[in-house]
Amino acid sequence: MAQYYECKVKDIRNYVDKGITVYKTIKLEKPADFVYKAGQFAMLAHPELKNKDNPSEFLWRAFSIASSPLQDFLEFTMLIKYTSGLTQFIEEHLNEGDTLLLKGPFGSYTLDESFEKIVFIATGSGITPFMSMLRTLFLQHANKKIQLFYGFRNANQFLYREELENYAKEQTNFEFYCAASDDPEWPGFKGYVNPLLTEYAMRGNDVHYYVCGSPVARESITKHLLGMNVPEERIHIEKWT
Repeated sequence: MAQYYECKVKDIRNYVDKGITVYKTIKLEKPADFVYKAGQFAMLAHPELKNKDNPSEFLWRAFSIASSPLQDFLEFTMLIKYTSGLTQFIEEHLNEGDTLLLKGPFGSYTLDESFEKIVFIATGSGITPFMSMLRTLFLQHANKKIQLFYGFRNANQFLYREELENYAKEQTNFEFYCAASDDPEWPGFKGYVNPLLTEYAMRGNDVHYYVCGSPVARESITKHLLGMNVPEERIHIEKWT
């Protein structure tokens, strides 16, 4: 395998809130020999942005893969951090038809296909690895009981809304619950996802819980699950910052 791949940008979607791009979804051409598992991540870089600490190297950053290995493209959704790093550079300079550099895949946060009852719990861009898992399960027509609990700030930051709402309508084995933490106009549940877990999450010794989100959210959700008497070994956490 080459040291890295050069991938053309096929599509860009911006999630804009109060005039600022908060998240960006980028679809890339998928290299023919890039093989990965749902839930893994890859390293991305822009060919024009170098590492300030080592100008001879590109500035690489890790991003979970949102697309399924069964799809013919690669997709990433990233939080734009205005700290003069890679995501701000991508926000300010990346266009469709441009090139991003790709290394990977990496990571062991993948779905155990022996699990028959799965609860995904995500906040913000923590939904990304679960999109890869959900897309894979639905493309495989997997006969599992699946729930997704997703928390976001407001409707403008509701990632993958149309796709997830369609799954909730079309997939009989899928239940979807969402919460807006800061949106007075939101017609659904307002607050954090924890109360929804108490009321609706599947229980039982055969249920496994996957958690991904900010460190604060992960800690809060994990503590809440433990308070629901979920054994620690059935809580699977993706740790990113």
